[in-house]
Amino acid sequence: MVNADVIVPRVVQSREMDADAAANIVVDAAGFVVDAAGTVMDAEDSVVDASGTVIDVAGFVVDAASIIVDTAGIVVEAAGFVVEAAWIVDDAAWSVVVAAEIVVDTAWIVVDAAEIVVEAAGNFVDTAEDPNLLELEFGKDVNLLCNVVNVE
Repeated sequence: MVNADVIVPRVVQSREMDADAAANIVVDAAGFVVDAAGTVMDAEDSVVDASGTVIDVAGFVVDAASIIVDTAGIVVEAAGFVVEAAWIVDDAAWSVVVAAEIVVDTAWIVVDAAEIVVEAAGNFVDTAEDPNLLELEFGKDVNLLCNVVNVE
């Protein structure tokens, strides 16, 4: 069931590698991060490979903002949210879909074409109250209508 009235942004905690994990970084031919024994690192021990990309146990690529991009090019963060240019349902527990392209920066600010800024705390700021906000934050206009829904 789709409830378009519920907007529930969530924030992913940054992943950090411990010293033991960092000492045993190996990137296999498929680009997966494995430990010295050849075991794929788990999500708690996600580490950065030689190219600066963080890869978790599922093989998803994670950037500095802890955003996971799967092989289909769908942006999925660790809470199970999906950011994509079409209606997509992700996992059964916590799934959020976005109906258009959005902008996500490293501070977890999401801007849609209705000029609504969603910041990391889950508060919504209408840029009509601050028309310079988009330009100041992103240096460009965002023209795409974007709907966020809770999928149950």
